[in-house]
Amino acid sequence: MTRLQRMPKVLSLLAFAKDGRTRLILWATAISMLLGAIGATNIIDDYARHLRIGARHIEADGQIVVIGIDEDSVRRISQKYPWSHDVDAALIEKLSSLGAKRIFFDRAMVDLDTPAADATLVAMLKRHYGQVFFGTRILFSNGGEASGRWSPAKPFIENVKLADFGIWRNTMGHTTFTPFATASNGVTFPSMSALLANRQGPVGEWFRPDYAIDYRTIPVKSSADVLQGKVSRSEILGKDVVLGVTSESLGDVHFLPWFGQVQGVFVHVIAAQTLKSGNPVDFGSSPAFIVSLILSILFVFCKRRWQKWLAVVFQFILCGLLPIVLDAHLISGNIGAGLFLFTVVAIRHARAQFGIRKSTTNTVSGLPNLNALRQDRATMDDILVAAKVQNFAGISASFKGDVEKLMILEIAKRLVIGQQDVPVYQGDDGCFFWHTPSCPIAELVDHLEGLHGLFADPVVIGDRPIDVSISFGFDCDVTRPVASRIASAVLSAEEAIRAGTKWKAFDPGQMADAEWKFSIGSRLDIAMSQKEIWVAYQPKLDLRNNRIIGAEALARWNHPQRGPISPDEFIPAAESSHRIKALTHYIFVDAVAAAKRMRCIDPDFTIAVNLAAPLLKDADLPEKLVRQLADANLSTSALMLEITESVLLEQTDTTRDNLLALREAGFGISIDDYGTGFSTLDYLTNVPANEVKIDRKFTSGVRQNGKDRIVVRSTIEMAHLLGFTVVAEGVEDGETLRALSAVGCDVGQGFHIGRPVELAKLIARLEQKPLRRFA
Repeated sequence: MTRLQRMPKVLSLLAFAKDGRTRLILWATAISMLLGAIGATNIIDDYARHLRIGARHIEADGQIVVIGIDEDSVRRISQKYPWSHDVDAALIEKLSSLGAKRIFFDRAMVDLDTPAADATLVAMLKRHYGQVFFGTRILFSNGGEASGRWSPAKPFIENVKLADFGIWRNTMGHTTFTPFATASNGVTFPSMSALLANRQGPVGEWFRPDYAIDYRTIPVKSSADVLQGKVSRSEILGKDVVLGVTSESLGDVHFLPWFGQVQGVFVHVIAAQTLKSGNPVDFGSSPAFIVSLILSILFVFCKRRWQKWLAVVFQFILCGLLPIVLDAHLISGNIGAGLFLFTVVAIRHARAQFGIRKSTTNTVSGLPNLNALRQDRATMDDILVAAKVQNFAGISASFKGDVEKLMILEIAKRLVIGQQDVPVYQGDDGCFFWHTPSCPIAELVDHLEGLHGLFADPVVIGDRPIDVSISFGFDCDVTRPVASRIASAVLSAEEAIRAGTKWKAFDPGQMADAEWKFSIGSRLDIAMSQKEIWVAYQPKLDLRNNRIIGAEALARWNHPQRGPISPDEFIPAAESSHRIKALTHYIFVDAVAAAKRMRCIDPDFTIAVNLAAPLLKDADLPEKLVRQLADANLSTSALMLEITESVLLEQTDTTRDNLLALREAGFGISIDDYGTGFSTLDYLTNVPANEVKIDRKFTSGVRQNGKDRIVVRSTIEMAHLLGFTVVAEGVEDGETLRALSAVGCDVGQGFHIGRPVELAKLIARLEQKPLRRFA
């Protein structure tokens, strides 16, 4: 089975190769086999052979003499070439007289000359029959199949022996093989080189001549000198002679490795010299390819660097040194496909490894980073420990040069003291990680406390002591993904820092709450779309007239699985996830509808709505709210817009302009949670409000705490002087209600007056008490 036939099987394996290294081996193997099958790797073999030939030098033994046909000989003999056959006859006669052992013509003599010249040559061939050889050659079709034979003309072929003078060129045009012998119509024709070497070989097989034999050391005599008696008998006696073209201008040009262009006659002599040394053997490309494949696999899958370098050294020996030794023993083969395979695998794998090292190494310290930790499969069943350096950012910012790197390496060294070959992974913001084998928690805690004690002494870099404050967190749940374990270990270490403890273990029971906490913002969208969030209305009581004059719209969330969700939980989540605008709009729409319904019952009834800070930064807010109430055919006085101190702290030109525009449009403006922050007097004098809501922390102490009573009374008096209505939050009992009435508070709001309820329930309650008074 050829490499091309084996390729579909190799390609089919790619579909099942999940490991990147295996895919690399299979792809490189498939490509190398394809390139080798179509001869594309011949250029590698030719160049390698070219270099090896240059490293060796062999001289011809001088027992074969080339009788050269060059431009000078043609000019001196007949002024044209091919010349007349009587010249060939004269050369045979002259060489025979000089004692030539055998005479070979590197020509097929396919053409006849004049009858007289032909007759002269035929007569000469008969006289020296068995001593003279003419060339013959198989003709090949474009498809590479034998299509016939190029042989001498009939008068000559009957009186001369034939020698195959075929030469095989590869796809690059380089001369490669010559035959032992060829056959045609049941007749065997030994090659010229085999006859010259007096060797026999299998019919139809070709061998590679040893091109390290320097053709320049082959004796060459001019054919003109031979005819003119200028060649001595001692130079020819007992030697084989080959007549052939030795001038480039006369054609028959071949390309030899290292030496370049030479004529075909020299190729035959080189091939003959090769056979005199032994029978060449060519193993093709399979042995080198198989060994290269094995070395490629070792290179990719070996973990240690010296093992990879050993594979490279063996590949160099296989493709560089070993072929030189084998060439000297006439053993050859093709290394191109194997060398291509190993080179591709080595380069791609090395680049991939470099990329992996770069992506898995901290650029400052050179320690493995979090990517390396995520890819470390060998320690998946171990406890993951995180160490958090509390003052890392400050330390890094305070020193220049290599101090940060040296400090990191010293910290890492201390973290694994007493543990050999334990890698420390560097994370972000002063976090370090390592794995420790599973053990009792008490044992691990003792170890971590010991490590904590090590950092009681400063880290000394040069002559500079650096105090390092560190805490630990660890995760023992080996069933969870590495990324989750990294995060939980860091979270535990940070909790240890906040708690002022040395260490903290991750509690898997916190996972469900953490999942809810970090997804509550996105769940708000679903809650609003599915009406899980609803608006409750808490009544506000006019303390002077003992009647309900309004209500505050408050968001409530009933989750299908978790039940009621506290506003203290989801309102901050809405703010942090930038959904507070959508939530406020959701409440505002319901409040407008409620205000319209309540105004039908009481024309002075007012609905209060909390206005979030991000909305007040919208320059179009006043216009939008006015339009919304106009669409509902409702007066702006039906709504009271409550703003918190956070809005006032972040007050901008747009915020101030919007508050003024809203107040001028007829909306009531209420300062919520008054007294809990700073600069409250500044708010009262500069904010265009008409209502102040005293926070519950003062209201709850008004009946018992003299100081709270003084603060509330003075606030009410000051607010009244400035024209504000005062609302007290957190009225939880009758005594507080009466105490607030005694100090002049205008409106009360709290559980004693009424809990937040659905609008329908509020209306039903009011209808039960037409005067809207409470007992």
